[in-house]
Amino acid sequence: MSRVKLCEGCKKEYNVMYRVQYKTDRLWYFLCKSCVVEVKRNNHHYRYGGTWKG
Repeated sequence: MSRVKLCEGCKKEYNVMYRVQYKTDRLWYFLCKSCVVEVKRNNHHYRYGGTWKG
């Protein structure tokens, strides 16, 4: 049985998430692939922190 996490961007559940920073608050967020693509574009605050797999 695989585990899931809630994407902090689109609020859907996924079993693969990406730990990223993308805001000025420098907090870590778990986002799905499509949300990462959106926040990464032209964002100098973006930082990748690893992949979580359920």
